[in-house]
Amino acid sequence: MTHAHTDTGNPIAYEPQSNEDEPARMWPLLAKIAVSVAVLGWIGYNTDLIAVAGVMAAADPGYLAISVGWFAVLLIVQAGRWGLVLTALGVALPLTLRVRSFYIGQFFNQTLPSTIGGDAMRIWMLRDKVSLRDAAHGVLCDRLVALFSMLLLSVAGLPWLAELDNDGRAVISVSAAFAAGFIAMLGIACLDLLPGPLARHKWLTPARALSVDLRRVLLNIHPGPAVVLISVLVHANAAVVVWWLALGLDAHVTLWQCLVLVPPIMVVSAIPISVAGWGVREGAMVAAFSLTGMPAETAFATSLLFGLTLVAIGLPGGILWLLERGATAPPRSDLPPPRSSI
Repeated sequence: MTHAHTDTGNPIAYEPQSNEDEPARMWPLLAKIAVSVAVLGWIGYNTDLIAVAGVMAAADPGYLAISVGWFAVLLIVQAGRWGLVLTALGVALPLTLRVRSFYIGQFFNQTLPSTIGGDAMRIWMLRDKVSLRDAAHGVLCDRLVALFSMLLLSVAGLPWLAELDNDGRAVISVSAAFAAGFIAMLGIACLDLLPGPLARHKWLTPARALSVDLRRVLLNIHPGPAVVLISVLVHANAAVVVWWLALGLDAHVTLWQCLVLVPPIMVVSAIPISVAGWGVREGAMVAAFSLTGMPAETAFATSLLFGLTLVAIGLPGGILWLLERGATAPPRSDLPPPRSSI
């Protein structure tokens, strides 16, 4: 986990880290930047960049405005989902704090190419409210449910994807991604049930505790189904935003096609190999929308506008972050004790 400091607060981890570790922590970021630049450069080399710029310049500002506004609303919805996850773990936090945390996380995820991820910032935001374990588990469970719901929406669209995919490669890829994701999710949720010495290994202790909490979230009548449903609706609405942006570029694509194609694109862009999905998302969108006959330049422009929309809704988080840096955190002795370990 990365570390985050403020002028008056404490780092996320309890032990201070020396500056000697900073170069090592920069290498993953540099690798992600390299991937984003390489993929964007490759797409730019294979498309008419002048045409891309022309398409973007002609974008309908009304569609851009509604896309930014709707994404801002979706962040609040996600903060509500996070509240349900935290409640299942026995943690109650006000909506205002959760919304601030999501906006600040969006700022660090989309606006700043840094070693500090949005999830780490959400954990840091709870530093004076709950224990580190409860904060981390609340964020991780929320993230895992969101990713799994993205896979569910992707696999639900397979019958309609097959109608667009003549050679079947996209269907096979989505099916394989869902199978891998389902196995990974099942494994994470069952780590504490492993038999023998492996289950007692010290490096598995934190993961075993996370498994228990993940099952608390997913397998309870409240909030399991509600959390998954909210996540599916959020991802479906991201597809609606892509549709709006495409319409603003006068692209000939239907809402249904976006609902089928965008979730797999988001799954690919969620793989942590690039900066905020840049490059990977554009490559996936150009490839996916080629199945509808959309020109590469239009698909590239749509993806770039989608990314810029995410950046735009992260900007208020930067203001909130500056205000947060000026706040003084109470000493860590004021924290409530963490829940008992398994």
